[in-house]
Amino acid sequence: MSIPKQQNLSLSETFGKRQKPQLKLNTAAPHLEERKILIRKNSENGYIVENHPPATDMSKSASSKLDASRFFSLSFSPDINEEYNFKGPYYYIIQKSHGKEMQDKLKVLPKMEEVELSYFGVFDGHSSQVVPDIVAQKLDKYFVENLKSEQDIPDALRKAFKKIEEEIIAYLREKMVRGGTTALCTVFDKREVYTANLGDSQIVVFQKNSFVNLSSLHDYFNEEERKTIEQKGGIILKNRLEGELALSRSIGDYKYKKYLSSDPEITTHQLKDDDEFIILATDGYWNGLNSQQTLSKIIEFKEMCGEKEKLDLKSLGEFLFDEACKNIKTKKDNMSVIVINVKDYLCQI
Repeated sequence: MSIPKQQNLSLSETFGKRQKPQLKLNTAAPHLEERKILIRKNSENGYIVENHPPATDMSKSASSKLDASRFFSLSFSPDINEEYNFKGPYYYIIQKSHGKEMQDKLKVLPKMEEVELSYFGVFDGHSSQVVPDIVAQKLDKYFVENLKSEQDIPDALRKAFKKIEEEIIAYLREKMVRGGTTALCTVFDKREVYTANLGDSQIVVFQKNSFVNLSSLHDYFNEEERKTIEQKGGIILKNRLEGELALSRSIGDYKYKKYLSSDPEITTHQLKDDDEFIILATDGYWNGLNSQQTLSKIIEFKEMCGEKEKLDLKSLGEFLFDEACKNIKTKKDNMSVIVINVKDYLCQI
């Protein structure tokens, strides 16, 4: 379906059209009456609001104390409206919003500036897209800054996480809004793979008939994580902190900082000749296909292709993505997936 040309409409013009019920603005709307917002028509009776502040959880009395410019300054345009994909030299990216605000962000640097390393990251935000956007933009830069003095990749990653956490907490307190994100990034130093993770995104190495999880889930199904939170006084209801937050580690979420850790779990993996694929993805994908199911689907795909035919990474990525989307839980969540062909990567180092 072709998308009509973008147009600017004032709030008064927009709200005057009662026959457009799909247009929904957030609690900041009353403060923006005199401003312009960018609205794109995406159906006969629906619009996508492109340039407006993210929804907040503040009460009307609190929000009324903030002027329009402060709300407006929180606006971050999403990377995608619906779906995005990209084929790199040895990796394939695919994202889908499933009609929701896209709160997943990712960062891919096949060759980082100033250092001979490759970097991949996925960040799954909650409450707004502001926090994952900032983390995706800055975490790798802080890592490189630390690496110049540390000369130790795990320590440089830990310090980068600490710095971005301090920045995010200061930002959220100043703006009086909430938000947080998972953070999963992996650094390739030739055959050595370093992963820093907090939250429920995952990275998995797939071999011919087996797989290796390079990250663990930081949620309340993880007994060690649950025990740590409860020892700090956190109340867990229905596998959520205070019945709300499903994560035991995150960046941001200053409301729960006395319970939540922002320290990443660091793992290392030496690439082997029988490693075939590495997949980094947010929980939207893994809720559809877990590691074992993904391995089975990779085997199924290779059998369909035949041994003589060179495997097409784009086709594999889309096949896995489509299979994950068949799960009803996945259909309700943002999904971001990076599939890396290990053999193609090794040919470039």
